[in-house]
Amino acid sequence: MIREGGNYIVRKMTVAMIAPLLTPEFAVEDLGVCYITAVLRENGYDVKLTSVIGGSEDYSEILEFKPEIIGITVYNQTVELVYKICQDLKKVLPDAYICIGGYAPTYHAMEMLIDEPSIDFAIRGEGELAFLELANNLSEGKDIWEIQGLAYRDAEKNRIILNERHQYVENLDELPFPSRDLLLKNNWNITLISSTRGCMRNCFFCCGNDFWKKGDHYHWRAESVKRAVDEIESLHKELGRSQFWIVDATFEDPGFNEERMTEFAKEIIKRGLVISYFVFCRAGFYKKASDELMKLLIESGMCEVYVGTEAANNYDLKVLGKGISVEDNIRSLEFFGKYDIYPEIGFINFNPYSTFEGLRENADFLEKYQYARFFRHFSSVNLYKGSILYEKVKKDGLLKEGAKFYEDFGYRYQDKRIEKLVCFLNEYIGSLQQESNFFNEYVVFERYYSDKLSHLKRFFKLSGTSAMNLLKEHQKNLDDILVGMNIKVSLWNRALIDLAEANWDYYAAKTISKEYVSAEYMAETLAKIRMERIRFGKNLAKIDTKLLSLIRVT
Repeated sequence: MIREGGNYIVRKMTVAMIAPLLTPEFAVEDLGVCYITAVLRENGYDVKLTSVIGGSEDYSEILEFKPEIIGITVYNQTVELVYKICQDLKKVLPDAYICIGGYAPTYHAMEMLIDEPSIDFAIRGEGELAFLELANNLSEGKDIWEIQGLAYRDAEKNRIILNERHQYVENLDELPFPSRDLLLKNNWNITLISSTRGCMRNCFFCCGNDFWKKGDHYHWRAESVKRAVDEIESLHKELGRSQFWIVDATFEDPGFNEERMTEFAKEIIKRGLVISYFVFCRAGFYKKASDELMKLLIESGMCEVYVGTEAANNYDLKVLGKGISVEDNIRSLEFFGKYDIYPEIGFINFNPYSTFEGLRENADFLEKYQYARFFRHFSSVNLYKGSILYEKVKKDGLLKEGAKFYEDFGYRYQDKRIEKLVCFLNEYIGSLQQESNFFNEYVVFERYYSDKLSHLKRFFKLSGTSAMNLLKEHQKNLDDILVGMNIKVSLWNRALIDLAEANWDYYAAKTISKEYVSAEYMAETLAKIRMERIRFGKNLAKIDTKLLSLIRVT
């Protein structure tokens, strides 16, 4: 507070909100800090919203701004980077309060406050109301001890206090639209939209249901369809954005809400918005989606879906608590293919209870449906506190002693042979990443380019036959290149599975890997992809140079 005349008035503290990025290649917005920034600004705070990239940390913007409160979002994957950011900033801004929030502090606030003394506060659960209350109390010189959702140090009693989780924003329409500083500054091509919070299912490996639940109950909330489309329209007309990711846990919630999806599609069509969008859905979507609904969604711009398949054997699907069958996964892919919608998949190849029979079924599925060429589909399950799977692994004594909570694979496997296979894969793929930049470039390509091609298909249909024919030719040429990659990776995968089951030999595994997926082979494949993309761009420019702006990936 400051004094003017005989009265004291509140001077709101300056705030910096930070979204840490592990690498620039996979950069998209972090809507959590974007929403908190918008709420603070709506309440009169001067806020600097920025990002810090790991390995090349640049704090110049923050130091110039001289914030009095610093908020940082944290995921398990970014914990070590956030610790470094907090240490660095505390050295140069010793009087600034540092508050962390997000998934990691929600479940691990105690450990994080113990691990890193430079952190002053942590917010557990939804952040908008708790952070605003914290900023208000600090600005007004009030106690912060009773703020719901806050974790802090009690210096007098030398202990850490975890207050109860904060109340939720019940009416999402009351929130301001998230601030888009990061989107504009970095000119990212993909714009995120969040129209709901919560999930109506409870997959065993996911903590989402627990994170959003209220008491012992599911707590799903949605903003009105009108407001969701208002935000899309404003971003489209004012910022020229046309490619959107709807990041709701599942597009069809609650249950299968055909009425909401229909209203959403009709509202976009009514306003004449020429956009494309990507959604997340369950593998059982095909069971209830009518032909009428699909035609509406496609007309409104839905061009790609992310289907939560997760595994291709029924044993793993049961372990992961998916409540679906392999047949559901297959029929879901076929369903979306019928409508010419590309189905990206969620896939967890390894979990602590994996079997060789299940791994072979996974391998068959990935090869048949051309997903083996994407390395991300060979991932191991991330074990999150707050998930049912975490509690089972803990009960079964498979948690690694002394492992940090943010170590993605801090667990053991029931079958030690599979554990050796997983460790080798992580090591070998890591070595490919370190040998040159080509691997990261390929990973960016595999993650974003299918989405980009789906987006282009939507817009090229409106640009004339010539552009559409070029796109079809481009897709065919890429598929021809990647079919070879799919076969090579599948052979590699099966050879390593056989080796692990029979008699694991590290040097034999290295020989097999270099035979099928060497650094040289990866570089050659990427060179072919680059040449094809250059060819496509040149031919596209002959038709209309304006179309070139659409093919930028991120």
